[in-house]
Amino acid sequence: MKDYHRQRICNRITVNPAAQIRLGETCRYLMLAAAMAALVITYPWVHSEIIALGYQIQELKRENAVLREQRQALLLEQAAYTSPQRIDQYARNQLGLIPASSAQVIFIQDAEVFPAQQILAESQAPPRVPSKETRQ
Repeated sequence: MKDYHRQRICNRITVNPAAQIRLGETCRYLMLAAAMAALVITYPWVHSEIIALGYQIQELKRENAVLREQRQALLLEQAAYTSPQRIDQYARNQLGLIPASSAQVIFIQDAEVFPAQQILAESQAPPRVPSKETRQ
């Protein structure tokens, strides 16, 4: 019979080498399964994000086309408002302006001939108001 009271107690864990190998394989399989699960979970999310971005791109393309049409319309309107014929017609009909006579026009090259004081005096003179007969 054994005397258990005198036997030395060893608290070391007994490791079975075969169990160690199985544990490593199990960890590898668990890691592989986790990676597969992550792919299975993330693929639908990524796919739905791609579809949503496609819809956003289409909406932005439509908005871009509308803005391009508006820009073209505004450019045509600007061209119509800035045409010399329209400005002349508006100045004559709406504002009552008439073309300047040759006496009212001072050319820049001729301004060098006149002294500065004479030009200043002419610019401070009261403007000439054309009569109704000359307007038409």
